[in-house]
Amino acid sequence: MGTWKKGAGRFGSAATGLPLATATLTPAARRRRLEAERLAARRRKLGELSSRRDTLRHQQRMHGDLDERELFGRLREIFQDPVMRDYWEESREQRATLEHTSDEARMGRMVDGLIRAREWGTRAPHG
Repeated sequence: MGTWKKGAGRFGSAATGLPLATATLTPAARRRRLEAERLAARRRKLGELSSRRDTLRHQQRMHGDLDERELFGRLREIFQDPVMRDYWEESREQRATLEHTSDEARMGRMVDGLIRAREWGTRAPHG
């Protein structure tokens, strides 16, 4: 038991020293850490939103569960998020390689229409 307390005491003192160690970061190191945290949060959010979009595509392709209006509404919800709109813009060249008649290309055109309508403050065709 004596060793356990000694180990816990060492851990405890290291843990109490942690805030002091982070408080002594230089402003540049703080900025780098904040930027890394911001990018990690963006990746997590993008993963979640991409997963939702892929689920919609799967539902539509495999089951035909969603009619055009419902699919449009769900896509509109996903693309309200600025992170997803940024991703969409960044992946434009990749989408251009899709076969024009594919489900993915059709969904891509719907999203492009949504984003254009949002930028111009107009109503999208299915809304």
